[in-house]
Amino acid sequence: MSKGRVNQMVTQAFPEIKTVSEAKRTWPNKIAIRVEERIPGFVIVSNSKYFLVDEDGIVVREITDAKNLLLVADQTAEDFGTAEALPNTKFAPFVMSMTKQWASKINSPISSIKFSEKTSNDVQFKTSEGWEALFDTTRPVSSQLTNLAVLLSKEISAKDRANLAYIDLRLSNLAYICLKASPCEQKPQPADAGTTTN
Repeated sequence: MSKGRVNQMVTQAFPEIKTVSEAKRTWPNKIAIRVEERIPGFVIVSNSKYFLVDEDGIVVREITDAKNLLLVADQTAEDFGTAEALPNTKFAPFVMSMTKQWASKINSPISSIKFSEKTSNDVQFKTSEGWEALFDTTRPVSSQLTNLAVLLSKEISAKDRANLAYIDLRLSNLAYICLKASPCEQKPQPADAGTTTN
């Protein structure tokens, strides 16, 4: 068999395997196969099912237990197929990068993550303090996270933090800050984070 055929057979039989990197035949009756495993990224919860997704945004398979992996809730009841690539190719790298960088800029830990559907560019991070931040997966993590940190330190006083409902950072030059039981207000994105302001 060709290396391509071995790769196809092995990856179909074992979804956790990303690729066969080497296959050697040892005479008279052995074959040695070296594989590269998929690196688990997070678990999508959709339609009361759990789907393991690797760091590249490939659905590995449906699982019964998320163990200690990060849960990302799909707000639409959708099914995901084994070896399916998420339509938004930036979603998985964005979520992985955001969760790695979050603690270095924001002191309120992430309590949950949600997205509206497979093709959406929006993702919503809820914090342990109860407020949420909305991000656009097509824009850089570092600039949106820096903007969030600046807004939290300069625009929202400590007493208002308990009343904060959400901060919407999906637009490149405006942020929307919404306090509980009050109208949302528009704020220019912080200029020192590298974005243009109105």
